Amino acid sequence: ADELIAKLRIGERVLAREDELSRINREWRAMVDAVPFGIACLSADGSIRRANRPFFSLCGGEPERILGRKIGQSLVCDVPRYKGLLECIRVSMPFNDVEVEISCSDGSRRLISLWGRPVPSTNDIVYEVVTGIIS
Repeated sequence: ADELIAKLRIGERVLAREDELSRINREWRAMVDAVPFGIACLSADGSIRRANRPFFSLCGGEPERILGRKIGQSLVCDVPRYKGLLECIRVSMPFNDVEVEISCSDGSRRLISLWGRPVPSTNDIVYEVVTGIIS
């Protein structure tokens, strides 16, 4: 009986810790989704692994269509610059204020700025890109 009670208490602590981490994760996600610029986390090949709502909106608003695709397929349409950005990602080199023209979901084109930074390896995420709208 004592062993069972001890195991139940351990289980309660584990569940309480999971609830707290879930709450923190929800709050963090809400904060990241509320910023006025897009943020995307990329794998080494430039595939989008995670992104916030403003990034999805900039790319057409459909996460299922965007996640797993390379950033150039979802956002960047200037091929030479895209290849340069992929090289920066590949060698973990930061870049600042790179202007690219993108195609919007409504068929219009928009000029945006991109900033990129390598991130400490967390499984498949190696790089993050932040977007800013110019026009």
